[in-house]
Amino acid sequence: MPSRLSGRTSRPPFDRDDFTFLGRKGDTALAFGLVGAFWKADYGLIPCHSAEDFRTCALQDACKLVLSYTLHPLTRRTSRLTTETKVFCPTPTTRRHFAPYWYLIRPVSGLIRRRMLASVRKQAESRTNSPTITG
Repeated sequence: MPSRLSGRTSRPPFDRDDFTFLGRKGDTALAFGLVGAFWKADYGLIPCHSAEDFRTCALQDACKLVLSYTLHPLTRRTSRLTTETKVFCPTPTTRRHFAPYWYLIRPVSGLIRRRMLASVRKQAESRTNSPTITG
């Protein structure tokens, strides 16, 4: 964000299309990955076209980020959807570069997640309350 505000980059924020689908666990979990030097103005994104590309990427100057979504059943009719982000920094240098970026972006990331989860909740609740069509 600071780079966009200062005019050093016109690259938009991360988008769903930047992430690589890594896999799913039945109907309860999904995972997506991203590889890059996120502290750079253009995020230093490394294209990964498959889960295998993501797994085998071994760059020392880029981090691997995994974003997961997990559905936790609460009752027969309700569930809780949670997200978790894990970041792997392969070297102390990448960790030193990533840490200030994460401290800056972490609050914004939390806001984006809450907004995304609220949107999913709204969609799920509208489907639950809509009439069933049989034919």
